[in-house]
Amino acid sequence: MPRHRVITLASLILLANWAMACAYVGNCVDEDGTLRHLAIGTGWTEAGSAVQVPLKGWKSVPSICQADNRKSTDDGPTHLVRATVNGVEIEQRTREDVGKIVFDIKATRVADVNIEGVFFALSLPARTFATGTLLISGKTINLPATLPPEIHLFDGPAATFTVLAPDRPLLSTEIHVQASAACEVLFQDARRWNDEFTAMLWLHRGNLAPGQTAQLRLTVWASGQIDATPAHVVIDPNGACYQFGGTGGNYCFNIESPVAAFTMDNLAIAAARTEMSLRAWAPQAGLATTDDDWKSLAGADKPDSRLRHELELLGKLQRKRIPIISSVWRIPPWMGDLISKDQEHEIRHIAGPQWDGVLRAIGTYLLYARDQYGAEPDYFSFNETNYGVDIRQTPEEHRDDIKRLGAHFEKLGLKTRCLLGDVAGPRGTDKFVLAAAADPMAMKYVGAISFHSWGGASPGQYTAWADLATKLDRPLIVAEAGPDANAWHGAAYRSFANAIREMIHYQELLLYARPRHILYWEFTGDYSLMADPANGQTQAAMTERFCLQKHFCDLTPRPAQALPTKCGCQEILATAFVGNDGAYSLHLANAGWERTVTIAGLPLDQKALGVVRTARGEYFKIMEPITSRDGTATLVLPAESFTTMTTLPTPAPVAFKTEK
Repeated sequence: MPRHRVITLASLILLANWAMACAYVGNCVDEDGTLRHLAIGTGWTEAGSAVQVPLKGWKSVPSICQADNRKSTDDGPTHLVRATVNGVEIEQRTREDVGKIVFDIKATRVADVNIEGVFFALSLPARTFATGTLLISGKTINLPATLPPEIHLFDGPAATFTVLAPDRPLLSTEIHVQASAACEVLFQDARRWNDEFTAMLWLHRGNLAPGQTAQLRLTVWASGQIDATPAHVVIDPNGACYQFGGTGGNYCFNIESPVAAFTMDNLAIAAARTEMSLRAWAPQAGLATTDDDWKSLAGADKPDSRLRHELELLGKLQRKRIPIISSVWRIPPWMGDLISKDQEHEIRHIAGPQWDGVLRAIGTYLLYARDQYGAEPDYFSFNETNYGVDIRQTPEEHRDDIKRLGAHFEKLGLKTRCLLGDVAGPRGTDKFVLAAAADPMAMKYVGAISFHSWGGASPGQYTAWADLATKLDRPLIVAEAGPDANAWHGAAYRSFANAIREMIHYQELLLYARPRHILYWEFTGDYSLMADPANGQTQAAMTERFCLQKHFCDLTPRPAQALPTKCGCQEILATAFVGNDGAYSLHLANAGWERTVTIAGLPLDQKALGVVRTARGEYFKIMEPITSRDGTATLVLPAESFTTMTTLPTPAPVAFKTEK
């Protein structure tokens, strides 16, 4: 989905002291009031939470943690988060009580907004609880292995319930919820949107009367047994899964920010994506008299304009000799008929009579970028047309438009080819491209296949995209990578919890989607990878999120072959790459507690491997090299950490400075 609302650098502490106190093991609630972990012994199980206020008709479902007006304070052992969401003032007080987390939630209507109600959502990862059991109101409900046709598994009153994960060797997990009074509970399989089950506990269902208050106290805890035995990673050094070209990022919005320049200079970017601003290039119809008449439009390229910055950026990226995608979001009104409009988007549809002008605008933009800035994008796309951000197409229109665009680019002598897809979300969206994939004339103009990974997917859904790319003999590009399309709300993307989600997300993409490139959203001040400078300082803080991108960008050989890996530990994901020049890297993501891991299948001709590690408060830390014996080595992975073993050089990140 489009994440083109610009977030400027704002004064925000990544985690408050209260949240830091729950650092590595045990119960953990972030500064924004979101549950992350529930303690089990010396480890934990993942869980999430949010207080949400959906608009009538479920048009949007914002949460307290996404609110821009959110304020957090500490009162001794109690953490208070307060925000107004869709006309409802929410207060959430959180404290720990003998190993349990207690949520006291109060909701008061303060504005006339039509809502579905107010609920507390408890989310549980499907990879842990699928085929488990829900015990509620005297019923035993089996949790399905895959997404069922009917996603509402329970809907009724309850004061307590328990969710049991299927037993695994050395591992058992139970989640317990106790309410202060019986409330309406909707328990659903949410894998249509995210890889989780969700329990919605309603403070109030339906509209609140003016000034009306609803309250609920919830106590949540976990029990069971964690698996703390050493993990084993096995690499097949003689196998080859797919060709990998490296990671990069999007430079689409807030491109003038110092963050954009910093990432371009301090990350080894392997591919990039930019916006084609047709509203700035061709604001009116008929400005160009011929298909190659860019001179009639060049006046829009004014000093210090958005268009000038965009074209200069294209030139800089071109000089890096990397693949570039140029994508269109918003178009001027003359190019398309308005379908719908909201606060963020004008969704338009390009009709037949409008296509001549659209082709001329796109073609002259590309010619001008080539002739004046030395930049010729490898690929072109309309962004997320399956969803309508901000242009909507049917699968058949997508097919026909590729043929129109491809033939036009060919006529103009451009090397630019079309992206197949560039769709919103990876879950089942491969169906959208099948009409074009079955048309040889359309495929003649397709240079690569693309999806956006927001929300993640199951291994099977990722593999469907990988298999399609293999069948069509086109590289697969994850053109927007990120686990949460709504993380810009309240700048939630800045949290350490989001860093861990991104770490897991990338490893899953590499393991199952078999991409040629992964492009992070974004490498600019929009979704900034850098933290704000402290008061009175000019140097912005390094973040774990930036360092994770540096692991992937700088410490992955390119081009490379991905090697098959196996690990029996659910919390550890391993990806390995060997470059065409023999360079080698192994990435180890540990989403759980501290763990010893033994690795087999390391290269026999490399006795010592450099080690770089990123964890909470540990930024791309260069460790002592590890010496393998007969291709085997053992090391300790800290809790929630990312470790790379590599033959590549390992320079530390440089400081990022901003102006006062």
